[in-house]
Amino acid sequence: MLREVEWWKEKSTPSMEEYLTNGCETIGIGLFATAFYFLGVEFSQDALTSQEYKSLYKHVGIIVRLFNDYQGLERDIVQRKMNSCWLLMEHSNGAITGDEARAEVRKMIENSKREVLRMLLQKEGRVVPNAIKGSIFKISKIGHYLYGSGDEYRCPGKTLDDIKAVLYDPIKTPNISGPPLPHGKKT
Repeated sequence: MLREVEWWKEKSTPSMEEYLTNGCETIGIGLFATAFYFLGVEFSQDALTSQEYKSLYKHVGIIVRLFNDYQGLERDIVQRKMNSCWLLMEHSNGAITGDEARAEVRKMIENSKREVLRMLLQKEGRVVPNAIKGSIFKISKIGHYLYGSGDEYRCPGKTLDDIKAVLYDPIKTPNISGPPLPHGKKT
């Protein structure tokens, strides 16, 4: 966030690469390596410093950052906050609209999703354990959940409804007719 404040104070416009590199850091993806350690997940120093981990980390960070930007364009413009959609419009000197910028950001999200899935399915040359890859992938799914159809981070209405449904709503199961099975028998 500090770098974004500096850009704002300097009235400078970063490149998309600079913005995304900084954005991956500001959403807190890096904290998960620490969480993995405290959860007892085996994670070698080689895996943590590998290009594979850095690329996975980068693309998941891009997915979450861009989903947030995609949903928050109008809000960020009003609040004078940096946003990838706004950057695309700014770098085009007004040649593209907000909707066109959003479409481009959507393509960037899809490209990063494909790259993450490619790394998850990679068979050869893996250094990062599958448990870590799967957990990092779940982070991108959380980002999709929070920002895929709105900004659940700032306006958590759907999230609260979903939490209440999990905690309080009974699970509906289909009626199963027929006599109960004797104890110990399997179907």
